[in-house]
Amino acid sequence: MGPHGSGSIEFKLEHRLPESGRGTYDFKAHLVFPTSLGVTEELLNRERFYANRRSYLRLHPPREPLQKLANEVLNVDHGGALIRRQHRLFAQRLRYSMSAQVRASRRLLQQGESTQARDLFRLLVADLVEARRPLATVQSQLPAGRLREVSRACDEWISLEMTTRLLQLAYRFQKRNVPPPEGLWQFLQRESVWRSQQSYPSAPLHPERHGEALLTRLSRLKKIVASVLYLDLENRGPSRGAQDLFFAIAASIAMLWAVGMQFVAWWVGGNPFQADASTFTITTFVVVAVFAYALKDKIKEGLRSWFRAKLPVWLYDREQIGFDDEGDSVASSRETIEYHQLAELPLTVQRWYEDSGTLDVPVHFVSYSRRTEVNAKRLRQGRPDMDGLTEIIRLSVRPWLTHMDGPYEPVWLPRGKQVEKHEAKRVYPVLLMLEMRARDGDERIRLTRRLELSRNGVE
Repeated sequence: MGPHGSGSIEFKLEHRLPESGRGTYDFKAHLVFPTSLGVTEELLNRERFYANRRSYLRLHPPREPLQKLANEVLNVDHGGALIRRQHRLFAQRLRYSMSAQVRASRRLLQQGESTQARDLFRLLVADLVEARRPLATVQSQLPAGRLREVSRACDEWISLEMTTRLLQLAYRFQKRNVPPPEGLWQFLQRESVWRSQQSYPSAPLHPERHGEALLTRLSRLKKIVASVLYLDLENRGPSRGAQDLFFAIAASIAMLWAVGMQFVAWWVGGNPFQADASTFTITTFVVVAVFAYALKDKIKEGLRSWFRAKLPVWLYDREQIGFDDEGDSVASSRETIEYHQLAELPLTVQRWYEDSGTLDVPVHFVSYSRRTEVNAKRLRQGRPDMDGLTEIIRLSVRPWLTHMDGPYEPVWLPRGKQVEKHEAKRVYPVLLMLEMRARDGDERIRLTRRLELSRNGVE
């Protein structure tokens, strides 16, 4: 969990896929706001919350040694769809394994083990020389066309990714006065020459002079290559059948009220349809019948509104269905939003909040629940090397800032016999209480994070 720029926060939940069957994963985030921010159901209703929420479902490969990737043989003549998937997956697996070794070298450097970190860096460069060869080799074997363009995009993207990651790592070494391995510069030069020989669009782009164009090209390539991992999502509301059933119950209760009141009038005043019915009997029946039918519609609409508000709690607000590139449903996520005061929460959550360090101000709770189910058997078909599923959830903080006061407040300081004026930034604390659990296990993970918000967003 962390900020995604200053305008949003991001949660990344990594789930390991079971070998077969279905996997179910629960996530709940209690967002605790000071009441002064005014983040209530009126301000942040369900429609606005989901309009400012983005979510993705992404497969991720296992962490494999780069030496294993170097020995792979990529297909060039066994069906376009298979080749496009295999080449994009290979590029993603290479990036994933490279990133793991980059992080390991960085950790050693932070721990002061500069010699070991440099040795690991040197091995990483040597392994990348071999690991990227399968993708480079097939470029001359593919005929011109859409298939070759996709494979070239994979090759160009992984070349730029390797260059970027290695330069970032070398910069960290440089800041600690540790020289990067000599093989790094030769590797970077070979990659630059290779991109020029292949006439890739990024080859003539210099980072200093064409930084924006280079970032745009990288973003475009990333979308092409990463599409093999991301599931296509379709949003759906709760079951219409369940909603219609509860609305029918509301209408039935309202009708029972109207008919029941007529029986009450009959019992109190007598039968108004008898020939000798008195004026009192007829008047009582008419008054009660008119009163009952006047309230019937209000009762029906009130119950419909109540059921409409409770249905998301009993069922869910919306459902996201994840489809693979063949159009088959392989995953689903159901989401719900609830609004609470502290006293309305379960005692376990109240104690959790108190143990986490309260905000020491009156607060409102917005609770976001999400349950994700995946069909592991279907996901692994055609993707035997997939190791898990990552959920990415981004929440925009802009709606939370609607009622925030001015960004700065003057503070005054006596200095001798003079008075100095200073500007202090106004910030608001927000507490995030996060809970995660896999349904096939008893382990429950709870985390608490504190954010500081200002007019500029996340500080």
